[in-house]
Amino acid sequence: MNVYIVRHGDARAIGGAITSDSERPLSPQGESDIRLMGQVLARMESATPTLISSPLLRARMTALLLGEPYGTLPAPQLWDELAPGVQFKAVVSRLQSTGASSVVLVGHQPDMTHLIAFLIADAATEIVTPPGAVASLMLPRGAGAGAARLQWLLTPDLVRALIPTKG
Repeated sequence: MNVYIVRHGDARAIGGAITSDSERPLSPQGESDIRLMGQVLARMESATPTLISSPLLRARMTALLLGEPYGTLPAPQLWDELAPGVQFKAVVSRLQSTGASSVVLVGHQPDMTHLIAFLIADAATEIVTPPGAVASLMLPRGAGAGAARLQWLLTPDLVRALIPTKG
């Protein structure tokens, strides 16, 4: 199964109308970054992925924007397991039960980097993922911790650096 682990895009801070962490929407920069990463994902993964998100607003927005290049998709599934404080074994168990060939998981920092480490090596591995980063892993069916293979990890800044500028 292709598993894309995504850290939500840059989000607005608490203040004004935003009174709690769970209500924080993406910032304009976060929306731009995620639209870019959605285009990259659609080029790298031709199969329509199953979108799965933390229930927090910024993660839900990220999942919806990542799915835009694929056209009309079902709404992202909301998993409480992807809310801050991820229980990695529970996520992997539920992930394996989806039966999907391609899955996009959207969550939070530091959980998404720890989930990548849990799947490819062990908890001591350190991986840096800025907002909007997408990691592509190949997870064999029925496999758990340490069995996945990291295929690539891209950040919005890296993608922009690789795209030739006009003018």
